[in-house]
Amino acid sequence: MLAGRRLILSRKRFITNYSIPFTVGLMGSVALFFSSNLLFDSTIPFSPAVLILLAIPATAIALFLNQYTALRLKQIDTGLSKENNYKFAKIALENLQWEINVDTKGYIETFNPLGDITTWEDQMISIIIDDNVILINSICNVDSIVLNQSAFSLGKNRQNVRRFLEQFELASSNYVSIHSN
Repeated sequence: MLAGRRLILSRKRFITNYSIPFTVGLMGSVALFFSSNLLFDSTIPFSPAVLILLAIPATAIALFLNQYTALRLKQIDTGLSKENNYKFAKIALENLQWEINVDTKGYIETFNPLGDITTWEDQMISIIIDDNVILINSICNVDSIVLNQSAFSLGKNRQNVRRFLEQFELASSNYVSIHSN
Protein backbone atom coordinates (compact mmCIF):
# COMPACT_ATOMS: atom_id res chain seq x y z
CA MET A 1 0.00 0.00 0.00
CA LEU A 2 2.81 2.43 0.83
CA ALA A 3 6.46 2.46 -0.12
CA GLY A 4 8.67 5.52 0.09
CA ARG A 5 5.72 7.95 0.20
CA ARG A 6 4.21 6.34 -2.90
CA LEU A 7 0.94 4.51 -3.24
CA ILE A 8 1.49 0.87 -4.22
CA LEU A 9 -1.23 -0.59 -6.42
CA SER A 10 -2.41 -4.18 -6.67
CA ARG A 11 -1.48 -6.00 -9.89
CA LYS A 12 -4.87 -5.34 -11.48
CA ARG A 13 -4.83 -1.66 -10.50
CA PHE A 14 -1.23 -1.35 -11.68
CA ILE A 15 -2.16 -2.67 -15.13
CA THR A 16 -5.17 -0.36 -15.33
CA ASN A 17 -3.15 2.66 -14.17
CA TYR A 18 -0.51 2.16 -16.86
CA SER A 19 -2.84 0.95 -19.64
CA ILE A 20 -2.76 4.19 -21.64
CA PRO A 21 1.06 4.63 -21.65
CA PHE A 22 1.46 0.92 -22.44
CA THR A 23 -1.02 1.09 -25.33
CA VAL A 24 0.59 4.22 -26.79
CA GLY A 25 4.04 2.67 -26.37
CA LEU A 26 2.94 -0.55 -28.03
CA MET A 27 1.40 1.33 -30.95
CA GLY A 28 4.57 3.40 -31.30
CA SER A 29 6.79 0.34 -31.23
CA VAL A 30 4.73 -1.40 -33.90
CA ALA A 31 4.75 1.74 -36.06
CA LEU A 32 8.52 2.11 -35.66
CA PHE A 33 9.08 -1.56 -36.46
CA PHE A 34 7.07 -1.45 -39.67
CA SER A 35 8.59 1.83 -40.79
CA SER A 36 12.18 1.20 -39.72
CA ASN A 37 13.29 1.32 -43.35
CA LEU A 38 12.17 4.98 -43.43
CA LEU A 39 14.25 5.80 -40.38
CA PHE A 40 17.47 4.05 -41.32
CA ASP A 41 17.51 4.23 -45.13
CA SER A 42 19.87 7.04 -46.12
CA THR A 43 18.49 7.19 -49.67
CA ILE A 44 15.05 8.32 -48.44
CA PRO A 45 14.95 12.02 -47.52
CA PHE A 46 13.99 12.99 -43.98
CA SER A 47 10.26 13.62 -43.71
CA PRO A 48 7.82 14.95 -41.09
CA ALA A 49 6.40 11.43 -40.84
CA VAL A 50 9.65 10.37 -39.19
CA LEU A 51 9.16 12.99 -36.47
CA ILE A 52 5.65 11.72 -35.86
CA LEU A 53 6.94 8.17 -35.56
CA LEU A 54 9.55 9.28 -33.05
CA ALA A 55 7.01 11.37 -31.09
CA ILE A 56 4.83 8.36 -30.30
CA PRO A 57 7.37 6.61 -27.99
CA ALA A 58 8.23 9.99 -26.44
CA THR A 59 4.54 10.51 -25.70
CA ALA A 60 4.30 7.05 -24.14
CA ILE A 61 7.26 7.83 -21.87
CA ALA A 62 5.73 11.17 -20.86
CA LEU A 63 2.40 9.48 -20.07
CA PHE A 64 4.17 6.80 -18.03
CA LEU A 65 6.05 9.41 -16.01
CA ASN A 66 2.79 11.29 -15.42
CA GLN A 67 1.14 8.11 -14.11
CA TYR A 68 4.17 7.26 -11.99
CA THR A 69 4.39 10.67 -10.32
CA ALA A 70 0.61 10.72 -9.74
CA LEU A 71 1.10 7.91 -7.20
CA ARG A 72 3.13 10.20 -4.93
CA LEU A 73 1.47 10.84 -1.57
CA LYS A 74 1.19 14.37 -0.25
CA GLN A 75 2.22 14.65 3.40
CA ILE A 76 0.18 16.89 5.67
CA ASP A 77 1.63 17.60 9.10
CA THR A 78 -1.32 17.95 11.47
CA GLY A 79 0.23 17.81 14.94
CA LEU A 80 -2.74 15.68 16.01
CA SER A 81 -2.99 12.16 17.38
CA LYS A 82 -3.86 9.31 15.05
CA GLU A 83 -7.32 9.08 16.63
CA ASN A 84 -8.04 12.79 16.04
CA ASN A 85 -6.64 12.63 12.50
CA TYR A 86 -8.99 9.72 11.81
CA LYS A 87 -11.98 11.48 13.39
CA PHE A 88 -11.46 14.71 11.43
CA ALA A 89 -10.79 12.81 8.20
CA LYS A 90 -14.11 11.02 8.61
CA ILE A 91 -15.91 14.33 9.24
CA ALA A 92 -14.26 15.85 6.17
CA LEU A 93 -15.29 12.89 4.00
CA GLU A 94 -18.84 13.06 5.33
CA ASN A 95 -19.02 16.78 4.48
CA LEU A 96 -17.68 16.09 0.98
CA GLN A 97 -20.15 13.21 0.53
CA TRP A 98 -17.48 10.92 -0.88
CA GLU A 99 -18.19 7.19 -0.91
CA ILE A 100 -15.92 5.23 1.44
CA ASN A 101 -14.68 1.92 0.05
CA VAL A 102 -12.11 0.88 2.69
CA ASP A 103 -12.12 2.15 6.26
CA THR A 104 -9.56 1.15 8.89
CA LYS A 105 -8.11 3.36 11.61
CA GLY A 106 -4.92 3.83 9.56
CA TYR A 107 -6.23 3.87 5.99
CA ILE A 108 -9.28 5.18 4.19
CA GLU A 109 -9.98 4.67 0.52
CA THR A 110 -12.80 6.79 -0.81
CA PHE A 111 -14.25 7.79 -4.14
CA ASN A 112 -15.37 11.19 -5.29
CA PRO A 113 -18.39 10.18 -7.36
CA LEU A 114 -18.66 13.59 -8.97
CA GLY A 115 -16.94 12.91 -12.28
CA ASP A 116 -17.30 15.63 -14.86
CA ILE A 117 -16.23 16.47 -18.37
CA THR A 118 -12.58 16.80 -17.28
CA THR A 119 -12.31 13.27 -15.91
CA TRP A 120 -15.30 11.31 -17.29
CA GLU A 121 -15.11 9.14 -14.19
CA ASP A 122 -14.89 9.24 -10.41
CA GLN A 123 -11.58 9.56 -8.60
CA MET A 124 -10.02 7.34 -5.93
CA ILE A 125 -8.65 9.14 -2.89
CA SER A 126 -6.29 7.25 -0.56
CA ILE A 127 -5.71 8.62 2.94
CA ILE A 128 -3.08 7.13 5.24
CA ILE A 129 -3.50 8.24 8.84
CA ASP A 130 -0.84 8.25 11.55
CA ASP A 131 0.22 10.33 14.54
CA ASN A 132 0.92 13.95 13.57
CA VAL A 133 0.57 13.27 9.84
CA ILE A 134 -1.82 12.40 7.04
CA LEU A 135 -0.67 11.16 3.66
CA ILE A 136 -3.14 11.70 0.82
CA ASN A 137 -3.34 10.89 -2.85
CA SER A 138 -6.02 11.24 -5.52
CA ILE A 139 -5.95 9.39 -8.82
CA CYS A 140 -8.62 8.53 -11.34
CA ASN A 141 -10.50 5.37 -10.45
CA VAL A 142 -8.30 2.40 -11.33
CA ASP A 143 -11.20 0.02 -10.61
CA SER A 144 -13.31 1.52 -13.38
CA ILE A 145 -14.58 -0.56 -16.27
CA VAL A 146 -14.15 2.48 -18.51
CA LEU A 147 -10.71 2.87 -20.08
CA ASN A 148 -8.56 4.49 -17.46
CA GLN A 149 -8.51 8.25 -17.96
CA SER A 150 -5.97 9.00 -15.25
CA ALA A 151 -3.47 10.42 -17.70
CA PHE A 152 -6.00 13.18 -18.36
CA SER A 153 -7.32 14.33 -14.97
CA LEU A 154 -6.83 18.02 -15.85
CA GLY A 155 -6.34 19.15 -12.25
CA LYS A 156 -9.28 17.27 -10.74
CA ASN A 157 -7.03 15.15 -8.52
CA ARG A 158 -5.23 18.20 -7.13
CA GLN A 159 -8.65 19.75 -6.53
CA ASN A 160 -9.75 16.64 -4.56
CA VAL A 161 -6.71 16.89 -2.28
CA ARG A 162 -7.28 20.61 -1.76
CA ARG A 163 -11.00 20.14 -1.00
CA PHE A 164 -10.26 17.36 1.50
CA LEU A 165 -7.64 19.48 3.26
CA GLU A 166 -10.03 22.43 3.49
CA GLN A 167 -12.70 20.23 5.08
CA PHE A 168 -10.16 18.56 7.38
CA GLU A 169 -8.89 21.94 8.60
CA LEU A 170 -12.46 23.17 9.10
CA ALA A 171 -13.37 20.08 11.16
CA SER A 172 -10.23 20.27 13.29
CA SER A 173 -10.48 24.03 13.87
CA ASN A 174 -14.16 23.74 14.87
CA TYR A 175 -13.22 21.02 17.34
CA VAL A 176 -10.41 23.09 18.81
CA SER A 177 -12.58 26.22 19.12
CA ILE A 178 -15.42 24.29 20.81
CA HIS A 179 -13.12 22.54 23.27
CA SER A 180 -10.99 25.58 24.11
CA ASN A 181 -13.97 27.50 25.53
